Amino acid sequence: MLNNRWLANAGHRLLNGSKPDRESGFTLLELIITLTVIAILAAGTVPVVHNMIRRQKELELRRNLREIRQAIDAYQASCVKGEAGFDKETDDCYPPSLEAMVKGFNPPGKVNETKRFLRRVPLDPFTQNTQWGMRSMEDDPYSTGGGPGGKNGIFDVYTTAQGKALDGSDYSKW
Repeated sequence: MLNNRWLANAGHRLLNGSKPDRESGFTLLELIITLTVIAILAAGTVPVVHNMIRRQKELELRRNLREIRQAIDAYQASCVKGEAGFDKETDDCYPPSLEAMVKGFNPPGKVNETKRFLRRVPLDPFTQNTQWGMRSMEDDPYSTGGGPGGKNGIFDVYTTAQGKALDGSDYSKW
């Protein structure tokens, strides 16, 4: 009779998943191995996430530079057409500031109309402000002087952020 009870209890323990002579739970070695694997995986994802964030900022910087440069070209084209009221013989028709493209101008003969070229000055994603480096026609194409260098307005813009892009180029030369 004792043997039958022992067999019945052993069968019950095996069916319920408990081990007959050992406590259930993880060993210290199993926990250490699991934590080590998790730490290795986490350490591998940190550089990937960092590069993704940096690549996103670079993409936004390229977009913002393109938007400003297209606005400068549109401002200059309007001026050459005579829409801005400037004398295209004595002026290169480039905007005096980025704010001037946001403010816009009233075309001659159209008092209630304002022609704008930017809704707002785009934010530099690396410096987190709207201060851009600006070049005029008189400046060197890759100068980083910091402001409009000539009397004829802004010909080009660049970021004031220091550093190199993921492709190895300087941000200020984009």
